[in-house]
Amino acid sequence: MMTSLRRIRRALSWRNDGDDVPPERFLLEFNRSLSTVQDEEPLRMLIAARMAEWLKVDRLLLYTRDMPSQRFVAVAGQGFDSGPPQVVGSQALSWAPELASDSRLAQWIERNDEPLHFSDHPGFESDFSSDERALVLEHGFEGCLPLSSLHSLHGFVLTGSSPGRDPRQRAALPWTPILLTQTGLALEHASLVSRQRSRIRQMYWADRLAIAGQLAAGAAHEIRNPLTTVRSTIQHVGERIESEPLRESLSGVLVEVDRVDRILNDLLSFSRPSTERSEDFDLELELSKVLELLTAQSRRSHVDVTLRGDGSEHVVYGDRTKIRQLFLNLAMNALQAMPEGGRLDVRVSGRMDDLVRIAVVEFADTGAGIAADALDRIFDPFYTTRHDGTGLGLSISYGIVTRHGGTIEATSELGRGSKFRVCLPESDDRERHV
Repeated sequence: MMTSLRRIRRALSWRNDGDDVPPERFLLEFNRSLSTVQDEEPLRMLIAARMAEWLKVDRLLLYTRDMPSQRFVAVAGQGFDSGPPQVVGSQALSWAPELASDSRLAQWIERNDEPLHFSDHPGFESDFSSDERALVLEHGFEGCLPLSSLHSLHGFVLTGSSPGRDPRQRAALPWTPILLTQTGLALEHASLVSRQRSRIRQMYWADRLAIAGQLAAGAAHEIRNPLTTVRSTIQHVGERIESEPLRESLSGVLVEVDRVDRILNDLLSFSRPSTERSEDFDLELELSKVLELLTAQSRRSHVDVTLRGDGSEHVVYGDRTKIRQLFLNLAMNALQAMPEGGRLDVRVSGRMDDLVRIAVVEFADTGAGIAADALDRIFDPFYTTRHDGTGLGLSISYGIVTRHGGTIEATSELGRGSKFRVCLPESDDRERHV
């Protein structure tokens, strides 16, 4: 890990201080820098710094394609704060809007695969969405350069310069297309590495859940029978005790017995597949019903809940009740992560993945966030950071998603919140098992 960090620091310390530096050397060093970094966050920071250096611009904003949602997200930038130029990551770019893949800017860049200079296309901004117009005009961006490989767009950079400097001069250099292609290939490679790591984590969690499920089912059945006897005995004894303090004590014991019984029910739900009838249903409609149930609680918690769709219907084949339970678990976790209020943004969208239509549901909160070491364990059975939690909610959610042929993943930043993303195949493309 330390070796990797040293390589990143060395790559970031190399400077192109003037035009006297041969472009071949810059490209060679840039390519070497890209090959030393595989993690997406430091790679994006490196790309933003090097692109700003090569293009000699004052402002640069790097957008990359988020694969699950197919939207373009601002991930690194430079030149938006007073003082010396400094590269910042996505954490400091919350003001930059996400752009849909069918936005005016993204469509033009993907279709033409060449630099776009707004001054060369009078009236181009007139077709912008409100988000695009605010982004480009308010921050003085003058051009947009594609980052692609093999005709696949992985991202783009928006650039802006001080008055009197023509940003087209550097973009027109014959070396620039090579640099853009190298960057596109690096982004594609980092995305593939990230997705492979995600698949490995999914396999790891699936194996752990399968073993834990077998143990949980056996334990639940063995505990439930004597627990029923204990409960009946307490009720029987309580009916024959005249002392009020003792009766209240026995009532407290019954409350705890019932709590154990609820945990056992959670164990059984976690360990056994659903036997309910599967059917086609509208995912966004079920989600809206769940959020409506939580309206009173979200108001009490001072949490602003918003639900946004993409205007399309996303029909999933599966157990409607279990999917509601999944959404309820994720929404409740988000509310509990914001005891002093906040915002919960829920988004439903769709994308294509290897010719399969995928419905994507995202729960993004502004809570305290999850530590990196805890993030790797949140789907483990019985792991919880809450004193009153059983550690089964997310494990059950994981099982529901996998039994519907989907995936679930989480990202988080301490102090900024968490995002849970659920991907489910839509009904026409899912092999149905009766």
